[in-house]
Order: sequence, then C-alpha cells, then structure tokens
Amino acid sequence: MRDYEVQKGHPYSLNDLMLLTVQHLYDVYVVAVKHIPGDEFIEDVLKPLPRLDRRETDQPLEILLQCATDQEKAKDYDASARSPVSPILLSATYYFRAMHARDTSHPDAAWSYLVEAWYWCGVAMAGKGLQVALQQAADGVKRDMAASGAKKRSERFQPLRDLACDLARNSAPPSGCSSRNHAVQVVNPKVLELADSAGIKVSLKQIERTIDDWLKALPDAAQLFSKRK
Repeated sequence: MRDYEVQKGHPYSLNDLMLLTVQHLYDVYVVAVKHIPGDEFIEDVLKPLPRLDRRETDQPLEILLQCATDQEKAKDYDASARSPVSPILLSATYYFRAMHARDTSHPDAAWSYLVEAWYWCGVAMAGKGLQVALQQAADGVKRDMAASGAKKRSERFQPLRDLACDLARNSAPPSGCSSRNHAVQVVNPKVLELADSAGIKVSLKQIERTIDDWLKALPDAAQLFSKRK
C-alpha cells in the first residue's frame, strides 16, 4: 500500500483525486459507451455499484460478475472482456472501495484502492479493453517469473560452471584439447561428480550441451580449443 505520510505532500488531496476519477470515468463513458447527462451517469451507472460489491475479491472478472445481469452472465467471457464498459465498472468499483476506506478512517487502504481505480480508468481511456489489459499484465508477470527463474538457475549452476571452465583451462591432457567437444568430454565426469556431491540437480541429457555453452562463452575460447565444435 501507499505510504500515507508521502501522500499528504501530494498537490492533490485524496478527495481531489477521487473527484477527478469520477470526472474521467464520465468523460470516457460518453465517448466509449453512450452520451448521457452527468447526473444520469451517476444515478444509473455508479450508484448501484456499492450495493452490489461484496469486496471479497480483487479478480477483475469476479468483480464484473457482481454487477452483471443474468443476460450478461449468459454471454461468453470474450464478450465481457471486449466490452468498453468493463474497465469503467472496475474503476468505479475501486473508487467506491476507496471511498469506503476513507470514510472508515483507513487512508492507506483508500489510496491503494484509488490506485486501482486510476489504473482501470486508464485502461478505459486507452480503449484497450479488459482482455488486452489482463493479457499484458499476465505477460509481464510471466516475464518477471522467467527472469527470476533464469537468475536462480544461473546462481545454482555457478559452482559447476566455475569447475568446468577451470578444468578446461588447467586440467586438459598434456597435448591439450583438440576441440571444444573434446574439452566437454574431459570435464563432464568431474562436473557430474560435483553436482552429485553438492546436491545440484542437472539433466543428464542436457549437461554436455550446457557445458559446451559455458566453454564457448569463455573469452579465450579460441585460444584454448584448436578446433571449434
């Protein structure tokens, strides 16, 4: 959650930003959905939401189902995800959650909900639709997880990499390694031995290719191996 002490120095107060949220939601509604008077937007679109929101979920589709009619619930997921009103309803729901948090003296929660309201308002203003926004968010999480996983694997294999490179440089046969492939065959047993003793899981099918990649990346690979694989 946001630090409330930081927010007190913001040029806009919480109430100012909440008012701006409603104004932006109305602006995007009349462009993306239909043109209606402001008081009608408040009465017909916004006011029913607090009564429908059980505040039990942060999942976008589950939030939307709370305020969907039976006819809307019967439609497929894609129809709801493509609807221009979906991000507007999500933003408005978080707006009312922010209002409830503010009125019950939970300013940190109010700021947190308002951030979500502004995010979905931005989605609505960009015209991306719910499906695109969710996919972009999911892709970002996948990229972060993949990068984190790759970093952890690299750190776990570092002792094996160090051993392979050291052996290739200093423990080759007297005549030297005739090729990088030859070097892989020479160091492979020792690498597997270290992996076993250190409890580092490796793929027996992939380990030779992995060692080859390590040796290929050595700055002096061209000098170490007289022939390339």
